[in-house]
Amino acid sequence: DRDGWTALSWASKRGHTQMVELLLKKGAEPNTIVESDQSMFNGQKPLSFAANNGHLDVVNLLLEKGADPNSIESKNRTPLSFAAEQGHPDAAKLLLEKGAKPHSKDHNNQTPLSWARKGNHMEIDKVLSELQLEGFYVNSQSSCPRQ
Repeated sequence: DRDGWTALSWASKRGHTQMVELLLKKGAEPNTIVESDQSMFNGQKPLSFAANNGHLDVVNLLLEKGADPNSIESKNRTPLSFAAEQGHPDAAKLLLEKGAKPHSKDHNNQTPLSWARKGNHMEIDKVLSELQLEGFYVNSQSSCPRQ
């Protein structure tokens, strides 16, 4: 539309699984970026919208069709950070299972864990904290298992 949103972005944000499925079958690109003057949404992709709103079926469908679980938007936020901030543990767990990096940092140096803690989302906090205890460390590039 005139604000830079695609039909796939709208359907993902609203949780319209059947529409997302249809659009993907018709060739919609799951990693399309919203280019909007609204800085709040600029650079976001359908997966971030679905994760932010806890639309688990849409998150799963987008991942199956090639959406990048580590995609970043204009402020370096990831789909996992949006799921953590909004308190959607099932979406967060699915993203982690599909390779989302748990220690990614945004433009304010916030991680998914810090977003979960800000929102007092204890289930996500527990999942992400356990990853730290299982031998993950953070470097400037990514989260890596300890050698």
